[in-house]
Parts: sequence; C-alpha cells; structure tokens
Amino acid sequence: METVHELDSFFNPRTIAIIGASKDFTSISGKPIKYLLTHGYRGKIFPVNPKYKELGGLTCYPSILEVPEEVDLALIAVNYRRVLDVLKDCVKKGVKFAIIFSSGFAEAGEQGKKLQQEIVELARQ
Repeated sequence: METVHELDSFFNPRTIAIIGASKDFTSISGKPIKYLLTHGYRGKIFPVNPKYKELGGLTCYPSILEVPEEVDLALIAVNYRRVLDVLKDCVKKGVKFAIIFSSGFAEAGEQGKKLQQEIVELARQ
C-alpha cells in the first residue's frame, strides 16, 4: 500500500508551495492562497515569488529552493516559458507532486508542444 500512502501527499498535502503567487487574489496565481486561507487548510502554505516578501500574511520566498521545509505539493502558476526551469527546481527540492496552471503548451502550437514533451520527459525521470 505504499502507492496509496504516496498519493496521500497529493490529496492531503501537509505543505503547499504556490510558485508564481500573486497579491492579486482574483488572479489564477492569487486564488490558491485566498482559498486555502479562507477554507480552513490546516497545512503550511509557502508562497514563492521573488517580487514579494509577504503575501496574505505569509512569508514569501524568492525560489522553491529557499522554502525551509519539505514540500508535498507545488502549484505552478508562472509563464509557460519558465515552467520547465521551475519543475527542475522542484525536482532539486524533492517536491513530491506538482500541478501546472500555466497555458501555452500543445494547445498553442509546435513550440508549446515541444516544451510540453520536455516536461513529460522530466516527469518520467
């Protein structure tokens, strides 16, 4: 049942990093903080964005690599051109799961399709 235990970090993460977090809580990169805070999430939230020192009363980190704790789930809301590098940092950090909110991949044409394939290859590794 090790697989079920591993999935628990996805469905019930103890820690969530929001990479590309925004102070605009109406945007796709700001809503996760707002909803986690207002709907009783009991784990730790780590906003990640080098533009801010604090978001929603939470310390904001310039990089996932600078988050001081283990991260179960990363929510990635950055420009599609940065996603692959962000995922590589998540791998270095040991992040267990990631959800990408960005668009601009296969649905946007050949360049996006190529980038999407690179992301798939990284995930398989």
